[in-house]
Amino acid sequence: HSIRLEGLKYVIMCSGYEAPIPFNLRISSSSNSERRRRLLCTPSLHVYGARDKLILPEQSKAVMKHYDNPTSHEHDGGHHVPMRADSVRVYMDFI
Repeated sequence: HSIRLEGLKYVIMCSGYEAPIPFNLRISSSSNSERRRRLLCTPSLHVYGARDKLILPEQSKAVMKHYDNPTSHEHDGGHHVPMRADSVRVYMDFI
């Protein structure tokens, strides 16, 4: 079964990375079908910078595998939350 993060309508992760998953969310089976059933189904937007040297884009992309149907936004900057109109439009469209 999919897991919904109770009380959250959505999640926006900026320069997110893969950290240890809480015990109650861990997937004991490595099969794809079991993994698919244990994905977080809370809508998620993952924002990361193409030139981020602190949290590399690959690290931010890696966490998306834990979400069902994640949305991503890569900006051309580094380790910051972009506030240009095009990025803000992405956030507003997501929300």
